[in-house]
Amino acid sequence: MLLFSDRRRAVLLVCGLLLGATVLPARTSYAAGPPQIPVLLRPSDARAGEVSGPGYFAVSADPGATVQLYAFVANKGRVRAGIDLVPVDATSGVYGAISYNLPEQRRTRVGAWVHLSRRWVQLGSNRGTVVAFSLHIPHRINPGQYIGALTAFVPAPALEAHRGVGIRLQTRVFNAIVVTVPGPTHASFTILGVTPQLESNELYVMVHVRNSGNVLLKGQGYLWVYAPWSKKPWIYTRISLDTTVPHTTVHYPIHWAKRVPRARYRFAVRISWQGGTSSSAGVQNLVRWTAGTSQLRGFFWVH
Repeated sequence: MLLFSDRRRAVLLVCGLLLGATVLPARTSYAAGPPQIPVLLRPSDARAGEVSGPGYFAVSADPGATVQLYAFVANKGRVRAGIDLVPVDATSGVYGAISYNLPEQRRTRVGAWVHLSRRWVQLGSNRGTVVAFSLHIPHRINPGQYIGALTAFVPAPALEAHRGVGIRLQTRVFNAIVVTVPGPTHASFTILGVTPQLESNELYVMVHVRNSGNVLLKGQGYLWVYAPWSKKPWIYTRISLDTTVPHTTVHYPIHWAKRVPRARYRFAVRISWQGGTSSSAGVQNLVRWTAGTSQLRGFFWVH
């Protein structure tokens, strides 16, 4: 059930794992760890000084290069605490927007490129330290943008199990790592199709859109769904895709109705994106692309 993959992730919050937020963080990020220990995480220099830039780790490097980076980690709470540091990969969320993986998930992209000097620090109240780490770009990597994150958290203890069920609430703070590999860039959305999906006696229309380019990309568009006996669209709604990660697919859910007659329905989808420029590591116009539109028409069955 593609629609509710992210909903199942939300359930993990209650069961003990919190998925990272879905937007690039501000210059300083905090997270409340048990027992209410705020953790601070931000890019820095080797002496804990603030660095100019967007507030997250922005790197531009050629294939095979190794870049030295520094993260300032602090315990803003009132008690001494041990803080775990874990790099993670990222993907696109249910409506677009960047979703950071859990620390336990396998790392194959940016998360795997990060090599931390320390994976755990112990800090007293209102104390901070600098953690150095390197980012190694693979030799065989295509031009484009890649994104992951560095996460920091105070491990939460598991609560006593009751009737075989234990609840563990784990919060994390993250700071994005955006890597730009120089070379030709292009922006593109590919509409893979439209399918109906039933969940809790409610019918949804799923629009499957893939970021088939090599840059982070937002999009806007529309969906039309026509019943076979009507020329007027049963569904006419706007689609708004937040930032998507290259080479990932968004399964965009649109609520339809509780009961829909069994029939063959016609659909049309259009997604557009704007041209523009981006910057990384203080270099202007490093990423360029042009505006475009992707369209798809077809049919699906409601059984």
